[in-house]
Amino acid sequence: MRNTYAALFRSVKQLGMSAYRRIFSKRSLVGLTSMEVFSLYMIELMDDPTIKDFADYIGVSQPNATYKINALVEKGYVEKTPSRTDRREYHLSTTKKCRRLLLDEGKRLEELEATLQQRFSPQRLEEAKEVFEAVLELLGRE
Repeated sequence: MRNTYAALFRSVKQLGMSAYRRIFSKRSLVGLTSMEVFSLYMIELMDDPTIKDFADYIGVSQPNATYKINALVEKGYVEKTPSRTDRREYHLSTTKKCRRLLLDEGKRLEELEATLQQRFSPQRLEEAKEVFEAVLELLGRE
């Protein structure tokens, strides 16, 4: 049974490595550092985070996060919107330019989803989802 868990963990790592390879092989990313690309994905996935939320999530100081965000704003990939409740706070969102850049990955995920639905039953896909969510939860504790 231990080999099954080790194989699952290796598969999760390979999935991450494959995703990073696809992301960083895109010619359209020229002019962006790996940290900037990572930041774009995090902002998109976090869905309208504040600068503080973003800084806390990636484990950097708020001034450091602000510096990174300002560089992405200058390059036209991120927008900062003042909070409605606290004008000192800003919410982050990706621009159309950024979403076009990330859209290719979205189309690829839709194709992957369709293939998996043809290959596996809804019950097996639900079980796989539960296993991956458990792995992510456990890894998130580290």
